[in-house]
Amino acid sequence: LAGDVILEESYPIVTLAPSSDEESLDLFVQWTGDRKQSSKEKSEIDAQSVLWASIDPPDSISSSEHGTFKGMVQAGIVWMKKYYPMDSEKQDSLLQLYHPSKESFSESEKSAVHIAEQAVSYLKARTSNSTSNVFSTFKDWDVLEKVLLVWACNSFQGGRLYPKLSRVNHSCNPNAVIQTIKSQGVPSAARTKQDANNGNHEGQRLLAATRIDKGSEICISYLGLLLYADTATRRKKLENTKYFKCHCRRCSDTNMEGAAQIPCPTCHPRESPQLSLDEDVQYDDDQAVQYTTM
Repeated sequence: LAGDVILEESYPIVTLAPSSDEESLDLFVQWTGDRKQSSKEKSEIDAQSVLWASIDPPDSISSSEHGTFKGMVQAGIVWMKKYYPMDSEKQDSLLQLYHPSKESFSESEKSAVHIAEQAVSYLKARTSNSTSNVFSTFKDWDVLEKVLLVWACNSFQGGRLYPKLSRVNHSCNPNAVIQTIKSQGVPSAARTKQDANNGNHEGQRLLAATRIDKGSEICISYLGLLLYADTATRRKKLENTKYFKCHCRRCSDTNMEGAAQIPCPTCHPRESPQLSLDEDVQYDDDQAVQYTTM
């Protein structure tokens, strides 16, 4: 039933993003060894982390891919510093999450692999300049590339990856939602002391958004507010950020495009002076409205 808890996980396997500006600055200093510049960066940048702002995408990365590239580089730095080496069982659990490979066929998956390869090259070229042994001695680049792809395809806000919740598939007509909760109990070894002291809300639960019949697949939306956009916009967003083309029922059936349909301006003229629709047209209780789909 709607509101029922389906699944709850108190802690992610990893959180591949800085949890605060202070952590971002600390990672920046250890990564670059530039304490003087870090202070300058911190004073000049508003609402952006120092580490994120310091990452300069190469010319091989298009402007539309800059965010993904910078996110991958940042995730790589966090992985090397906070989680490597990782317990083999936990690492296997992480790498079992979906991620494209060099053998992937779709153009969107090939794009993800390309960005990950460029991010690894970027990280490799800069580890030799690091003053921290954590970075300068790192060698497991093949695993890191897979981690970056897992992050790109499966992470929740804040770079969090969960062993079960990160496996929940997407639908543009979801029957469940994710709710963030405050983690309880003793923090896992992978969480930092700072995370524990701050009481970060790292836990998440999966809630039914409607009645779900037995045997039905449970799906959430990956789109945020774009869930209410038209099919072309939704599909483009998913291909660019999650690297798959959506074939859910809503994307396949144009009759389900209620949120993206506009009453025909010829059949249903807007009334002056507000250019508003007649109330009967707005609610369409009799399903007599003629729509034009954007």
